Amino acid sequence: MTPKDFLKLAELLPEPALLLAADGTILAANHAARALVGRSRAELVGKPIQSLSTTPADRLRAYLANCLSTSQRVFGAIDFHRNGEQTRTRCEGARLPTDDPAAPAHIFLRCIPRESESRFGVLSRKIQQLNREIAERRQAEALIQKLNAELEERVEHRTRELQHANRELESFAYSVSHDLRAPLRSIAGFSQALEEDYAVHLDDGARDYLERIQQAAQRMGKLIDDLLKLSRIGRAELERREVDLSALADAIAKRLHETDGADRRVEVVIQSGLQANGDPRLLEIALENLFSNAWKFSRREPAARIEFGVLPDRPGLFFVRDNGVGFDMNYADKLFGTFQRLHHMSEFEGTGIGLATVKRILQRHGGNIYAESSPGEGATFYFTLAPQTTLDREGDNGRQQA
Repeated sequence: MTPKDFLKLAELLPEPALLLAADGTILAANHAARALVGRSRAELVGKPIQSLSTTPADRLRAYLANCLSTSQRVFGAIDFHRNGEQTRTRCEGARLPTDDPAAPAHIFLRCIPRESESRFGVLSRKIQQLNREIAERRQAEALIQKLNAELEERVEHRTRELQHANRELESFAYSVSHDLRAPLRSIAGFSQALEEDYAVHLDDGARDYLERIQQAAQRMGKLIDDLLKLSRIGRAELERREVDLSALADAIAKRLHETDGADRRVEVVIQSGLQANGDPRLLEIALENLFSNAWKFSRREPAARIEFGVLPDRPGLFFVRDNGVGFDMNYADKLFGTFQRLHHMSEFEGTGIGLATVKRILQRHGGNIYAESSPGEGATFYFTLAPQTTLDREGDNGRQQA
């Protein structure tokens, strides 16, 4: 409480009231106090209270020290003098509360007339209430600081655990990349050498076995590549920028036409001007997986059609749609799981990791994905690149949610 604040409250009191520094220097005095000692405000402010009193100085110092040492009201008798006349008063002193522990201590001193000694003043009760509130607030702040310290410690511990897990994952990825590829290369190489060097000695059944061995080795190599790609996506730092999704999709469609479009009729419709904020490299991987899925599962259609766009009434909700074989929504919970497939390998090739990779990429961007389909009616994959509560709510009702 500042001297100005004190005066606003103290002037409402009929009793003399003084605001003192810890050493007894007068900081402020209300009208009744000035009348008691017969001095103006300018004559009082900055003077020691000892200059107004005939009470022994050591007793005054002890009384003020007692006021500072407790949050309770302290009563005592102080003799004031005015023009040679002495007036004995019963004083009620209390330390003023403050939010700042480093702030200088102030003493509120109220002189109580004898006829009203038993009556508590409004300001005194306010001081006691403030003292209690400040004590409770400090206790709450101490508890919050303790909880914050515990939380920081738990976060640091969890971070260390995650860093350790990431190092183990990197070690595993290294082993997969080097230790598993070597035997696969041997299997593929020796089976090819056997087929080339001993072709005249092999019947049709033996050549069929060798071809199956080579195909299995190739599938395992592709599976290793996809696993490594999935693990890197979880660890890679995002480099966000504005990305032209329409241009990415167009480049992916051209690559698919070049590699697998010679004997197929596929119409690809890409909405122009689609933009998003994200990591260009990861978004290209996500779109490539979605387009490759649509391309693969529409293979049996004589006039295949693949669309990429955004819903007109839902900005930010993108989709990739095809008119291929589709799938049964009763099994949609398998779509985005690792190694999960809804079609047999003999029908459509794949490792079962592509959609899991898409899901991981979209989650890294704060997005979501779900699908709608019916057998023989094609499939539509909807996705966002930022959190959307409407997508989350609608995806809970009969749709597979990422």
